[in-house]
Amino acid sequence: MNRRQYDVGAEIDSRRIGAQQWLLFVLCALVILLDGFDIQVVSFTAPLLAQHLGTKVTSLGLVFASGLTGLTIGSLLIGPIADRFGRKRLLQLSCVIFGLFTALTVFANTESALIAARFFSGIGLGGCIPNALALVAEYSPQRARARTVAITVSATPLGAVIGGIACWTLIPRFDWQIVYWIGGIVPVVLSVILGLTLSESIRFLVTVGHDDRKIAKLLTRIAPDFKYEEGGTFGHAQGVQRSGSVSLLFTEGRTARTLLLWVPYFMVFLVSFLISSWLPSMLREAGLPLTRAMSALVMFNIGGVVGAAILGKLVDRYGAYRIMTASFLLCAISVAALGYVTGIYNGIMAVIFMVGICVQGTICTLYALASSVYPTAIRVTGIGWASAMGRFGAIFGPLVGGAMLQAHWSMRELFAAASVPALISACALVKLGLMKAREVHQSPLSSSTGGIGDASDPVVHH
Repeated sequence: MNRRQYDVGAEIDSRRIGAQQWLLFVLCALVILLDGFDIQVVSFTAPLLAQHLGTKVTSLGLVFASGLTGLTIGSLLIGPIADRFGRKRLLQLSCVIFGLFTALTVFANTESALIAARFFSGIGLGGCIPNALALVAEYSPQRARARTVAITVSATPLGAVIGGIACWTLIPRFDWQIVYWIGGIVPVVLSVILGLTLSESIRFLVTVGHDDRKIAKLLTRIAPDFKYEEGGTFGHAQGVQRSGSVSLLFTEGRTARTLLLWVPYFMVFLVSFLISSWLPSMLREAGLPLTRAMSALVMFNIGGVVGAAILGKLVDRYGAYRIMTASFLLCAISVAALGYVTGIYNGIMAVIFMVGICVQGTICTLYALASSVYPTAIRVTGIGWASAMGRFGAIFGPLVGGAMLQAHWSMRELFAAASVPALISACALVKLGLMKAREVHQSPLSSSTGGIGDASDPVVHH
């Protein structure tokens, strides 16, 4: 008697997105929102933290760096663990770690204590992002995967806007500690909600050879019309081992693809943090009032939210590589244009909005690309390590901008130089696109749809 075999991916792809999936997307977006909220809160409260410690703002460099370092290490370490033991539990744990140490920031009365609190909160946040995005990718139908992942990641710039509003409205009434209490309590509460409502990734459960009947029961939660025949299987093979090894990012022909993917991650984060770190100061020097200079930064983040929706939809329709290559080319042009409109308020707002679409929106869509490059067994690891490469770029961005300003570069020279990383990224994406086209040509069974398809899910052994 032949046992019927089910394809989880095909079952998800053949149906409309249901209420259970929308709930998962919203919860994961709330997790991602914490990233932008945290960045904005730390930037806004820096002078108040310095006053609290009795020091100067310029001495808080290690505090800022420790949070970013922790986030990078969290992305590198927690991804392989999640690919071995599951996304849900690691996402919950990461939320608790982030929330606990964010709240402990309130009690940090020395610079070393503040550095430690920021470092460990970064560890937790670094584990949140790749796990949340892997869940979104693995519960999304292929036809809308780029859109759902990109829009989910757009919660980061949205979180920055919310963080700014929270600081402006709450700190004058309740002092600076209130935003850290909010940033600490919300992720812990969110972790509980995730535990009660969130499902583990079905694709992960299939990959590790979970019980077929339990997988079927889980699948009916998002596809009530699914009918399971007793004895049926979900396509996993005997002897499947849990993955989570970083070395697998460089096996089975993935080395070139992995290294090329890291290039745009590093470059676009470099550009993003260079702009967000120095734009307000440069606009003030160009003669704009501080309130208008800060509103330009808000417009930069709003552009990211809009860009994620636009680019995600275009990628699903026309393909990732051509759309993102075009986006990086527009990014280079718009960033270079900043040097010519810095003294014109209306002009700078229009250009910075376009830069936000191309820079922040492209970051969001890059996560969708990363989620498709790797199979389920190493997806969180792949996203986490790509994200870490981006965070390295984020570290270099403010340093590069500061060095150029200290060398007395003009606005036009600085922004012209800042457009170069976008051009390098476009070249890397062209190469990735050519590699993908060659694979599709050599394998007629590969997905030929316009959007982002799944990487194959082979049996992965150590």
